[in-house]
Amino acid sequence: MEKTGGDTGRTVQGRSPWMVLIVTSIAALTAVFNGSTLNVALPTLMRVLHAPVTDIGWVMMSYMVIMAVAVVHAGKLADRLGRKRVFLIGMAIFAAGALASGFARNVAALIAFRALQALGGATVMANSTAIVTDAFPADRRGSALGINGMVIGAGSVVGPIIGGVLLSVASWQWIFWFNVPIACVVLLLGSRILPHYPSNPRHRRFDVWGTLALVVGLLALLGAITYGTLMGWGHPLIVALLLLGGLACGGFWEAERHAEDPIIRFALFRRRGYAVGHVSVFLNALARMSVMFLMIFYLQGARGYTPLQAAIVMIPMALPMMILGPIAGSLSDHIGSRLLTSGGLFLAAIGLWGMSTVGDHSSILYVAIWLAVIGAGSGLFNSPNTVSIMNSVPNDYRGVAAGTRTMLNNLGMLFSLSVTVGLMGAVLPNTNVFAAAHGASAFPTGPFLHTTHLIFWGATLINVVAAVLSMFRESKPPKSRPRSQRMHLPVQVGHAAH
Repeated sequence: MEKTGGDTGRTVQGRSPWMVLIVTSIAALTAVFNGSTLNVALPTLMRVLHAPVTDIGWVMMSYMVIMAVAVVHAGKLADRLGRKRVFLIGMAIFAAGALASGFARNVAALIAFRALQALGGATVMANSTAIVTDAFPADRRGSALGINGMVIGAGSVVGPIIGGVLLSVASWQWIFWFNVPIACVVLLLGSRILPHYPSNPRHRRFDVWGTLALVVGLLALLGAITYGTLMGWGHPLIVALLLLGGLACGGFWEAERHAEDPIIRFALFRRRGYAVGHVSVFLNALARMSVMFLMIFYLQGARGYTPLQAAIVMIPMALPMMILGPIAGSLSDHIGSRLLTSGGLFLAAIGLWGMSTVGDHSSILYVAIWLAVIGAGSGLFNSPNTVSIMNSVPNDYRGVAAGTRTMLNNLGMLFSLSVTVGLMGAVLPNTNVFAAAHGASAFPTGPFLHTTHLIFWGATLINVVAAVLSMFRESKPPKSRPRSQRMHLPVQVGHAAH
């Protein structure tokens, strides 16, 4: 049997686990950059591709939907075929999608190429955490995942800065093309550095019916949430979408109960750390995604900043995540995850409440302080929460666990974005939304700030709920155990899950 970091604590098949961490972190960072750099480029794409905002919105939403659905399958596929093989294939698909996106000449082609990118990105994101988890022993895993989480978290904020720079010095195509050389480096290093992980033949068929139900339900509910406020919740189309979404969710539950190899292994949720960790991830993403979207419109619309200037203002949110991510991960190895995750979520809630007090004449320093508080809370939460989830499952199911975590994070962001867009669209006419994207001075600041404050109050409440829930997870730090002991599940994870 192959040696892993959990057995030796030093090498993985003769390779340094820290080199494994570097490769997977770069890959995950590239996948995150791909989504976050697009935010500041949306106005440019509207102009170049002559597309309305609804179509351009799907350039971003299509990536997130595919990520949410495909990421669990990517983790399952890696558990079945081997993580290195699937990781490298995903990176190649991601690079191909990025290259093709730059050559898109209409919005339909760009949406299709972005979906291809998301398929590769889901594979990378689902496997990077699992590969790092296998490379390090339990008593050092928190530090490693802290660095990995720091890179991923910071990438979502630093990405818009890179996007602003690229739009200033190059054409819009480089928003996508700059990913290609980085992906090629990851492919080269990964083929040499990443160890070969054994496949798990116990995983059987893919859950086709569950996947179809999930996709239909997700699209229907997102459509209803996004347009319900604009069209009216009693509109026949919105009612039909809500009914379809509800039926699809019921179908998904039934499909998972009878699937040979379900998308989500509900039996694992009987483990307290696993369940609390995943619900916390969803709630935190639901509260956090609105910050990035609203701040871009606030800074470019109400304050008249350029895309690059707006992105620079967001730096105070990234720095605490970069600093506290590895520190919190390392601390979780010694004191457990409960205090760090709950404290981080409470701190982020305070920052979200602070953002609800920001006005059109607030100083940028005042805005930066509250952004930093949110970033600090996220930095304290992310890595210990990931450690708690990954330590709650045996090796063979870490790909599934990592995929489920990423899926719920993406679902939280999707629903947050759809709610935010729906509420803002009901307050601001489409012309003003376009004006906000282009930094026009005739921006209806009053209605915008009123709705923004309501959204941040709601986000504050969500994070408080997540913080209280997080207090019910196990408090003991993980201990290294022999591989043979880590392979046993105390509950059935196959058919008997239901």
